[in-house]
Parts: sequence; C-alpha cells; structure tokens
Amino acid sequence: MAVFQYKARGLDNNIVSGLVEAPSQSIAAKLLHEKQLFVISLRQSANQFSLGMLRERFQKVGFNDIVNFTRQTATMAVAGLSLPEALTILRTQTTNKQFASMLEDVEHQIVGGGTLADALSKYPSMFSTSYIALVRAGESSGTMDKVMTRLAIS
Repeated sequence: MAVFQYKARGLDNNIVSGLVEAPSQSIAAKLLHEKQLFVISLRQSANQFSLGMLRERFQKVGFNDIVNFTRQTATMAVAGLSLPEALTILRTQTTNKQFASMLEDVEHQIVGGGTLADALSKYPSMFSTSYIALVRAGESSGTMDKVMTRLAIS
C-alpha cells in the first residue's frame, strides 16, 4: 500500500492535513471523503512510514473482534440485511484498522461472487477451521442467520 499526503477541508471549514494509506490515489480520496473531508490536494508521500501507520500495521485482531463480528453479523442477518451491507457497516464501526482491512477484503470477495466461508478461510489466524466449516454449512443450508447466532453464543 502507498502512503498519500493530503490537505483537506473539514465540515467545520478548517483545513486539515495528514497521511492516509491506500492502494491507490482514488481509494485514498474515497477514504477521506468517507471521513467527511473535502480533498484540496492529494499526492503520494515520499515518506512511506509514520509511527501511527506502523502502530496500526501491527495492531492485532483479537478474540473480542471476532466475537463482536459474529454477534453483529448474526443480528444483521436476522434483520434481513445483505452480507455486503452488514460487512460495510461493521467495517465503518470498527476501530481496529487491520480488522477493517480484513472486512473490506471479505466484502470485495463476496461482491465478486465468493462465499463468506471461502473469504474467511483466507484468514486462518483469525478464524478456526471449525468456525469456517460451520459458516460453510450455514451458507449451504440457507440458515446462515441461525449458524451465526449459535456461533455468537458459544
């Protein structure tokens, strides 16, 4: 991923500047827009690392992140939200940058026609094989909401 230096105007009309990490300039602009910033300038930074980005890169995905993901996915499935919608909501709500990145990747795989189980299987350090097998069974049987609810309480 590249690091981009930006200057933007916030909703309060104050000028802010900083660094954002993204695979491309257009995605960097989109990330800033999602933070309700109007981009004035955006260019690739010569300084590719900052302490904050280094800290974020090594931030771990913990057990609580997985439990919350499971519980909230179950709740949204019961409410009738599509899986990509649920993943988008979860991604915007998490403060763990590594977990948000994983959720974005999973969302892209699902929108691209993949299954949740296949997408989660790319992250064996986060999701156990039994977790993935249960998700796969829920997808196959059409009972994803029930499976995610059971996973959340166990």
